[in-house]
Amino acid sequence: MKDLFTPLLDKAAARPRDDYAVHFLQELFEECVEMEITDLHFVPGKDFLIVKVRKNGELYPIATLEKEREPLITGRLKVLAHLPQYERHQVQDGRIRFEYEDRAIDLRVAFLPTLHGEKVAVRFPQKKQLLTLDELGLFTEEKNTLKRWAQAKEGMIIFSGPSSSGKTTSMYAILQHLYQYHGERLNIFTLEDPVEYDMPSLNQCQVKEDKGFSYYEGLKSILRQDPDVIMLGEIRDASTAYAAFQAALSGHFLLATFHGQSPAAVLFRLMNLGIDPLMIASVLKGIVHQRLLRKPCPHCRRQDKVAIKGGLACSIDVHYTAQGCEKCYYTGIASRLAVFQVVPLEEELKTMFLQKTDYSHLQKHVQEKYLAGWNQKLLNLVEKGEIFLNDALLLLIDHPAE
Repeated sequence: MKDLFTPLLDKAAARPRDDYAVHFLQELFEECVEMEITDLHFVPGKDFLIVKVRKNGELYPIATLEKEREPLITGRLKVLAHLPQYERHQVQDGRIRFEYEDRAIDLRVAFLPTLHGEKVAVRFPQKKQLLTLDELGLFTEEKNTLKRWAQAKEGMIIFSGPSSSGKTTSMYAILQHLYQYHGERLNIFTLEDPVEYDMPSLNQCQVKEDKGFSYYEGLKSILRQDPDVIMLGEIRDASTAYAAFQAALSGHFLLATFHGQSPAAVLFRLMNLGIDPLMIASVLKGIVHQRLLRKPCPHCRRQDKVAIKGGLACSIDVHYTAQGCEKCYYTGIASRLAVFQVVPLEEELKTMFLQKTDYSHLQKHVQEKYLAGWNQKLLNLVEKGEIFLNDALLLLIDHPAE
C-alpha cells in the first residue's frame, strides 16, 4: 500500500514550501477517492508527522513526513474547512468540499489536540449502493425471520454491532422490502446523522445537534407526522431509548441501531439505560447483531491446509491466504462480507429476561438456542474463501456457540 503513494509524495516534496500543502492535499484526496479509502489520518509525533489511510477496515501507514510539514498541512486543512487556524488547543470539527472529476465531494474533518500537535482525521464518503434483503448475505432462515418481523404493524427491531458494520445498510434493505410491498400506503421516516442513502420515496431527516434537532427532538417531531415506520439511526441516550420504545408501544414500527457486543449485551444495556424490562419484552421483535469480515482477494488468494477440530465440534480442511496484488492495492483484501446473528425475543428468552437472569446465563441460552450452528457457518465461509481464518477464529472466541 505504501509504495502506491510514493510518486505522489515525491512530487509533493519537490514543490516550493508555499505551494506544498495546497497541491499535496488535493492530490492526496484524489488518490484516496480513487482507491476508495474511508479515512485519512495525520498523526503528529515529536519529530515527524505520520500519514495513514484506512481501507476495508484496515489502517495502513503510507508516509512519514518532516515535522516542519505539519503546520502547513493542518493550516491548509483548516482553511479548507473554514476553521480558525490560530486555535490549536481545542477540538474542532468541520467539512471540506473539493472538486474531483467534475463532481463535488464532501469530507468530514476533525482536529484533536495531542501531546505533540493536532491529530487530524478526514472521513471520505463511500460509494454506497442500496442492497435488498436477498443481497445482504443472510442465510435463508435469517432472511425469512427478518421478512416475518417486517410484516408487523408495531414493535421494534434493533440492529447492533461495531461502528461501520453495515447496520444502516441492513435497515434500508428492510425499508426497501416494506416499500416494495406497501408502496405509498406507508408513511416511512428515517432520522439519521448523516443521511447515508437517498431514497425519494421516504421522508428522510438529518439530525442537527447544533440546531437543537437531536435524535430525541427529531423523534418527537416525527411522531407528530402520523408515521407508520420509523428508522432511527442510533439510540444514543436514555431519553431517546425511552421515546423509541414508547413509540413502538403506541402502534408504530421502528428500526434502530444500538451498540452492544452481543444480542444479550443489547438487552442488558437497554435495561441499564432505565428501560423497563416489561416494555422491552412487549415491544422488541428481535435483535440483529452483525459484523463485517475481510474477504480475501480472489486474484491473489491461495489455498492452504488447516485442521480445525476438537472442542469446537466442527471442522474444516482448508483456508485461504492472500499475499496482495495490483487488483487489491497489495492488501490481500478484496472487500468485506457481513455476517449476522438473528435472535428473536421468544417467550423463554422473555421470561429469563423478566426474571432478571444474570448476563452469563442469558448469553448461554442465546448461544445454545439460536447460535448452535454459528461456528460451523463461519468455518464454512472460511473453507469457501469468503473470509479469513484468523477473523473467523476471533468471532468463535467472542461468541462460542458449542
